[in-house]
Amino acid sequence: MALSTVMLLTVFRLWHKPFSTLLAATAIGFVFGLWDDARGSSAPQKLIGQVLASILLIASGTSVQFHGGLPIPFLNPGLIKVLKWGITVFWLVGIANSINLVDSMDGLASGIAGIAFAFFMGMALVAQQSSLVLFSAVFLGICIGLYIFNVNPARLFLSDSGAQTLGFILAAVAMIYAPDNLPQGSSWFVPIMVLGVPIFDTTLVVVSGLLRRRPVFRADRTHTYHRLVALGLDPNWAVLAIHMTTLVLNFLAFIALSLPPLTVTLIFCDSARYFL
Repeated sequence: MALSTVMLLTVFRLWHKPFSTLLAATAIGFVFGLWDDARGSSAPQKLIGQVLASILLIASGTSVQFHGGLPIPFLNPGLIKVLKWGITVFWLVGIANSINLVDSMDGLASGIAGIAFAFFMGMALVAQQSSLVLFSAVFLGICIGLYIFNVNPARLFLSDSGAQTLGFILAAVAMIYAPDNLPQGSSWFVPIMVLGVPIFDTTLVVVSGLLRRRPVFRADRTHTYHRLVALGLDPNWAVLAIHMTTLVLNFLAFIALSLPPLTVTLIFCDSARYFL
């Protein structure tokens, strides 16, 4: 995956900002992930790598943005900047770990990531972000290649290094995506819905772990996939069901982009209620 990324970004001449700094930041998390795959490391050690990667990305100018002002009048510009940085780190670290955590069955994480990159490609095309279209297309192709060899029975595995890398890049692409022709009230929800399945799965695992007083990052069978199999669904059909749910959420996000902000918010809240 790493070699394909370097080769394809060179072929399509995408070694420029913000993608050059994104790949530099991603490399930090990738190295920490490789070390974990080879020697094993604790959750705090992996977290250090992810936070360092996030800080580098923020320093390069890529972070969550509040367009049109933030409706919190008592916050001064300095506090708003700190808030944006905090949300950015939380988003990057959270999505990187969510893709890693959802990788509980062959083909699951690579399929979810591929679907997300496909929709980011389409939404970037509508937003006329040509470089982001090409960048997303590159990773869509990489995910398709990974899926072919990662689907059950798998001939290769993403492991922590691969899954975290895909998650970190997806989280960054979600921030780079900025449809200037749409109000933020009609587009803020897009990254959350596109990545809604891994976000839901991670929330489910974290809440289950806290309720059972178990370490959050310890492997267990409380994931959505394991619950579907426990209900009697065939493992391959469970993976397909999760992928189809991802597709539905992505289609809803794409369709809702053209709707008024109030309608969009209602769709988002109704989707969240459905999952909960």
